[in-house]
Amino acid sequence: MAKPRAATQPPMPMARMAMATMAGFTIPSGVAALDRLLGYYKGTGDQAEYTGVGGFPRGRYTVVWGPEAVGKSSLMARFMGKAQAAGDLVLLIDAENRADAAWMRKQGVNTENLLVHRGGIMEDGLQDLINLMEMVDFVVIDTVHALAPQAELYDGKKQARKMQDNAPMGRQAFALSKFFRVATSRVAASNTGIVLVGQARDSTVAQTVIKDLVGGNALRHYATFRIKITKIMDRQKVPRKKIAAPDGTVNEVPVGFLQKITLEKTAVNHLEGQSIYVPFLYGLGPDDFESNVMAAVAAGMVTKSGAWYEIPVSEGDPVRLQGRSNLVDFFREHRAHYEWIMNRLTSPVEGSED
Repeated sequence: MAKPRAATQPPMPMARMAMATMAGFTIPSGVAALDRLLGYYKGTGDQAEYTGVGGFPRGRYTVVWGPEAVGKSSLMARFMGKAQAAGDLVLLIDAENRADAAWMRKQGVNTENLLVHRGGIMEDGLQDLINLMEMVDFVVIDTVHALAPQAELYDGKKQARKMQDNAPMGRQAFALSKFFRVATSRVAASNTGIVLVGQARDSTVAQTVIKDLVGGNALRHYATFRIKITKIMDRQKVPRKKIAAPDGTVNEVPVGFLQKITLEKTAVNHLEGQSIYVPFLYGLGPDDFESNVMAAVAAGMVTKSGAWYEIPVSEGDPVRLQGRSNLVDFFREHRAHYEWIMNRLTSPVEGSED
């Protein structure tokens, strides 16, 4: 449930702060397989069991970053819809001034109950976030690198800079670092979750240009989770659909791409460095159906041996299928089996904390 609306809120007791990482203090991301990547486990290594507690945490920072047009904002919309469904009040800092209300509604967001702060001066936006922190449950900044530091807009005499004027270097990183130092204790005390969306920038490492998360070390240091999203356009892997041409020939055309979602940093489990693959369908957004099926394989609910998959059934012998596509098609056609794995994927293990 949403936090009580109060002008002030006492510091969170230590016992409650410890509980803030358990069930009731995370909100599903909107992709069940990603929730497992962000989740809490009993045991370690191959014996670890998912407790059913996974998603973006309250009272902590989550960083989601990657190149342009890989579905970062769509994933944020899915998440915001989930948070609203749980009764939470969400603040979106739309730094790029291009949030699409129709698209967000398609992803499940109640735009009538969404607080939106449009982009502007970076320091003003971050200060507004601090001022509103005790009144909201989650804040999404999309994207943090689109916020313009005041020093880029005005000189020391508060005169507007011209486009050809050079602004001081590193002001964005400086402002972010100061924000984290000032806001972190308030984030924990108010139990407000902060999700910062970052843009990949070209960076030179050993004379090689790579896509990197820039903006200072504070973004990396303070995040409980750091999640990188990239796009895969491999012909054999992207979602495709058969389309009949006027001459009667049938062609397969791409209807989306594959999101590779990598957990670069985690402070709660053993899955750092692991990735999931989520089909992204044009006009629809993330299709987590296939990623959920493969999460069931990773969890051992579906047995894999080479290219063969074995699915337990309630009666008779197990179903054996060859190939990933046949496995996914089976679950699309047998929704009862899919619901069974989803219930297993999202339910806490016996004896886990709720």
